[in-house]
Amino acid sequence: MAVAAIAGMLADWLELPAEEVKDIVLAGLLHDLGKTQLPRSVIADQHPDSERQNMLKQHVLYTLKLIKDLPQLSINVLNAAVQHHELLDGSGYPQALSGDNIHFHARIIAVADRLTEIVSHSLRVDPFVIADTIKTEMFAKLDPTVCDTFIRRFNDYLMNNRLRLSDGSKAKIVFLSNINSTTTVLQTEDNQIIDLTKETGVKIDGIIF
Repeated sequence: MAVAAIAGMLADWLELPAEEVKDIVLAGLLHDLGKTQLPRSVIADQHPDSERQNMLKQHVLYTLKLIKDLPQLSINVLNAAVQHHELLDGSGYPQALSGDNIHFHARIIAVADRLTEIVSHSLRVDPFVIADTIKTEMFAKLDPTVCDTFIRRFNDYLMNNRLRLSDGSKAKIVFLSNINSTTTVLQTEDNQIIDLTKETGVKIDGIIF
């Protein structure tokens, strides 16, 4: 559900036609359907060995088997669901596709899937870690257009929030780079300006909700 919702949001931000957004949301709902064919012990294993990792990768082929003959599904939905683990540098699976050989809808699902994975493996969700992870993996692993769209919208969200700093003070972001979150300028409640590229003694401790 989370992947479907995030993928739909990304598709909307990319201003794709309504029918394509619908297909992407449906692909997001179906993308891990093949995991229903795997033992629960494999799905639940947080530290799988190589054998279990290979078993887990088979879920994509199981998904293909389950949905390939459904007449109501478009080829776009099928490709997006089956190719969502393909990566731009060819290191993904199941076909080791690269670059533009990966369906664009699948590249959107891949970013949504990666975002949910980052959050699910974090005891404490740090928005700056999320943004930096996506920035690190864009171009090489994840589609740069999709990632850039997410980062710009995500930065807009961060700009509207108050932050708690490591010294106990509170501040807001007045400048945030779309490339590197360490290039961040803050304004404290007493109107002091802090450039995090120069001020090494203060760090962002979290968002104040």
